[in-house]
Amino acid sequence: MRPRRSGEMGGILIRVNRPGVVAGGHVSETEQAGIAVDFELANDGTIADLVHRVSAILRLHEQAQAA
Repeated sequence: MRPRRSGEMGGILIRVNRPGVVAGGHVSETEQAGIAVDFELANDGTIADLVHRVSAILRLHEQAQAA
């Protein structure tokens, strides 16, 4: 399952996982596992590392949109 509006509007979905953190039982945490994403990344470093990884994904997306 993927929310249709993001793709229709040129957006992307990125799932950020934090190793060692277990999601709680709330529906917002359990249902998201079934959503198809465009990119998945690990949040296992510093904030600067996370910013760098997201920036790289955005550059890839921009390049794909321009092609």
